[in-house]
Amino acid sequence: MIGKIIPFRERLRQKRRLVLFICTGNTCRSPMASGYFRKLLDERGIRDIEVRSAGVMTITGLLASQEAIQVMDNEGVDLRRHRSTQLTPELIRKADLILAMSPFHRQTALRMAEDAKDKTFLFKEFCKSDLKNVQIADPMGCTLEVFKKCFKEVKAACDRLIDHEFITGKSGTPRPAARRVAALAHNKSRGGKKPSAAKTGAAKAAAPRNPAAKGAAAKSALETGQTAPQEAKAPSRRHSAGESESEAETPRTPARKKSTAAATRGGVKSVAKGAVAGRAPGGDPSASPAEVTVAARSSAAVKEATASREAASPKEAGAKSTRK
Repeated sequence: MIGKIIPFRERLRQKRRLVLFICTGNTCRSPMASGYFRKLLDERGIRDIEVRSAGVMTITGLLASQEAIQVMDNEGVDLRRHRSTQLTPELIRKADLILAMSPFHRQTALRMAEDAKDKTFLFKEFCKSDLKNVQIADPMGCTLEVFKKCFKEVKAACDRLIDHEFITGKSGTPRPAARRVAALAHNKSRGGKKPSAAKTGAAKAAAPRNPAAKGAAAKSALETGQTAPQEAKAPSRRHSAGESESEAETPRTPARKKSTAAATRGGVKSVAKGAVAGRAPGGDPSASPAEVTVAARSSAAVKEATASREAASPKEAGAKSTRK
């Protein structure tokens, strides 16, 4: 005989509700979950929630594993009196909420009884404690550290389940309309005013754009030939003596640097040659002060060399006559 299916929302209005945890053998995961959740209910003073556990592949009367007993002793929960229970269609019909540790347990309950359709969920998925890994692995036969890790997942889910609307009977998430009414009441109590649409739009316009928007704006500006105004840079002082101001303001590429240096060396050599030949560089109206200085130094050097050769020539002539 199939019992009447009660919608989940209608179960919230029932005074007495049964929460059923299910796993494989009912000796590790579901006993730890039911024992810890009873402790949370006692701490909150909630008396209208009954908690039970069962296994989909077990027999009645098995003890809890020693590792589970040891882990729960640290939480103040005693599992020594626990005895395993086999999942049956009758137990499924009595339960108001069935929480499974893995998809296999959930599918087994759904195949066992039609009443499990609207009230059987994955434990971690129902509590939203870990949506990336909704299955709690079986620690049976593993070390104590594995049992501790398993209970850590069970504890996180139970800590969220205790505040669920099925347990408290109150909706935990307010509706959008209720949130707006609460926000308006809060602003009114503080004497605040709702910001106008003009101020909101101005604030959005003044807000800095994201990097992608800035990159798109810069790209469009380059394509249209519009660039941001930049401050004029002062011409470099390290240009050569024969380089004009317009050339100094032009960016100097490696090829242009070589040509400028060659031209500078050629200009100095020509000025020096002109000084040796007796041409006065200062008479050239196009000569720059640097050229005049270089020419004067070159002329002085040539004169000193000539004077030293002339002074040494009589001595050399006397030395030759003496040897003869």
